[in-house]
Amino acid sequence: MTLVTDARFDLCFDGALQPDADPDLVRQRLAAAFRLDDQGLARLFCGKRVFIRHEVDVTTAAKLDRVFKQAGALLEIIPCDVAATPPDDVGAAPLEPEPTPEPDPPAAESGLSLAPAGGFIEMTPAVKMPDLDTSHLSIVSEADWTLEDCEQTTAPAPVADISHLTLVEMDPLPDKDSLD
Repeated sequence: MTLVTDARFDLCFDGALQPDADPDLVRQRLAAAFRLDDQGLARLFCGKRVFIRHEVDVTTAAKLDRVFKQAGALLEIIPCDVAATPPDDVGAAPLEPEPTPEPDPPAAESGLSLAPAGGFIEMTPAVKMPDLDTSHLSIVSEADWTLEDCEQTTAPAPVADISHLTLVEMDPLPDKDSLD
């Protein structure tokens, strides 16, 4: 899978949480990760779509998505060519996560990338067709060909030899009166 380095994304959050996530704990984790005060946290969980960052690269989008997932929230990643323009009053200051002690591997080294919107998640591998010898085949012109040429001929079923079989006369059935 190739890494698309020039793809840009808008990151949005509408307050959606992962299943079984504690809302208070998610708020605490996001406040700690982005150093948000109560007003910033209220703006993030206002119930509307909030644009977190505009036109970020794949690495930044993956990093912020990981921070939101670890907190228990769901971040929406929208390719810039599909993203709607943000409202004027939302997303005044971009959120930056607090630096983590462990270094994040670059997207190129990890082999991960984001698929474009509407694209395939898995790329189909190229199939090398085997070299077939078709030199023995020929094309029949229309004048020399009919559908009857395609009719399959079936061999007649062999007739079974029953000459060794004979009919034997059976004993007559007993009368009802003789049984009494």
